[in-house]
Amino acid sequence: MSANVAEFPGDMARGLPAATDAERSVLGSLMLDNASLPKVADWLKPEDFLRAEHQAIYGAILALASAEQPFDAVTISDSLVGDAAADVVAIASEAFSSANVVAYGEIVKSKATQRRMIEIGQGIVDSGFAPEGRDVSEIVADATMALSELSSIRRGALKPAKLVGKAWFDELRRRYETQGEMIGVPTPWTGFNRMTNGLQEGHLIVVAGRPSMGKSAWAVNVATSVAMRGKRALFFSLEMTDTSIFNRAVAAIGSVPLAWLQRPDSDHEEYWTRVTTVSRALNESGLMIDETAGLSAPQIVARCRRERMRGDVSLIVVDHLHLMPLPGKTRETVEIGHITFAMKKLAKEMGCPVILLSQLNRSLETRTNKRPQMADLRESGNIEQDADLIVFLYRDDYYASREGRVSQLAGLMEMIVAKQREGDTGTAWGRNELAYGRIGDYEGDGPSIEVTHKGRGPKGLN
Repeated sequence: MSANVAEFPGDMARGLPAATDAERSVLGSLMLDNASLPKVADWLKPEDFLRAEHQAIYGAILALASAEQPFDAVTISDSLVGDAAADVVAIASEAFSSANVVAYGEIVKSKATQRRMIEIGQGIVDSGFAPEGRDVSEIVADATMALSELSSIRRGALKPAKLVGKAWFDELRRRYETQGEMIGVPTPWTGFNRMTNGLQEGHLIVVAGRPSMGKSAWAVNVATSVAMRGKRALFFSLEMTDTSIFNRAVAAIGSVPLAWLQRPDSDHEEYWTRVTTVSRALNESGLMIDETAGLSAPQIVARCRRERMRGDVSLIVVDHLHLMPLPGKTRETVEIGHITFAMKKLAKEMGCPVILLSQLNRSLETRTNKRPQMADLRESGNIEQDADLIVFLYRDDYYASREGRVSQLAGLMEMIVAKQREGDTGTAWGRNELAYGRIGDYEGDGPSIEVTHKGRGPKGLN
């Protein structure tokens, strides 16, 4: 948004932060030395200049540069009219060096950021008086996101290979010196950790499955394992209540049946002792739960940024993708792509894993072999593209009971790693302990059972 004086009401315009001399110095430096434009072009925008004439001049410079034309007092004046054209010659005559163009540009950017702060503040005031039907939580989320985007005047830059290489080698040496130590965030499952080396910082992890496969249990187990180690884990549940998540956490950690927690009695005194101990530990853990239904991707991003201001965040869980709304849009692939891209961007920005639960297409129920494949992801193209790690959950005994057959994998859970950006694919194993709200660890090699994949012939599981 352009920050012209006219856009600010009343007396506010008289005291707007500005650096007119710095604006003129930037423009003069660029006209004096066209080669200095790349130093500022990627982060200094026309709307960062306060004066409309300066915005027009800088815009003309960018346009001429894009057309591979020189930009000096003559060429710029020729492309402008009015006050801006008249001001070009005066600005060019004031320039005597381009050496400090970056410093001048940072001053201009800083003042523009201050004006943006005022603009956001005025918007908050206006929304407070006239919300226009918007929920207050949505107003707060939008304001938080807008403010958080101002945290850095200049974000990102190209890095020489030498600098990247040093960071890479330092990390390689650290891995060598700590052989056997988990690099990423560990999960409760030995085989899964061995296959993935933990959940990596900045990665988007998509965990998908049909209903009753254990997706929510998987997510709660990971979140509580992180939180119980004193790390902060943010759990956004668009489906379950916060007390349901806490209930599952108590059951899983304390080995208390979920059925008993629904109807507690006095016949199992040991359960009361476990519940008391585990609930106290959870109360002191880093688990944070948001049960708000219908949260959009921008609202989740804003709330995560707000929590990061309060302290480090080690894990983010969103349950689940297909309950996240896109107001005014349809559930087509491109819209789902907006969500997965936002979650991937959030993972990189927060520097922690983001787990995104997802449903699978119902069509897999018609196959003889119902183990999920990549094509079973709803709107799979964008999900597959943005995810760093894709895990399918599958319980053969669930389908065996429905089909009247005996499963050779009774009591087992398959965690099928279908995509791993920096590792192998394959199957890790867990134990079906969903009666306690958890997936138990499975030690040792996986069962050696051959299954037939339709159209692909036999395939081993281990």
